Amino acid sequence: MRVIGPVIGALIGKRSTAAESGATLASLVTGTEFADTTGAYIDRGTIMKSSPLSYDHGNAEDLWLASERLTALVSAG
Repeated sequence: MRVIGPVIGALIGKRSTAAESGATLASLVTGTEFADTTGAYIDRGTIMKSSPLSYDHGNAEDLWLASERLTALVSAG
């Protein structure tokens, strides 16, 4: 895994240390900049569109059904 991280980081140009990621996450949770923001994808402090696959309703349905199956919980709807 130690080899894969730098390779992927170099390929996609986005890589943070654990400390940097933790600081960013902490600022999102405790800061006021996004206090009124819900349902957004935030990458390094910037609201962005997530990947096209994340908007696919079929994927959402598959994920929901798999989650129900794996947790042995069934939704009320």
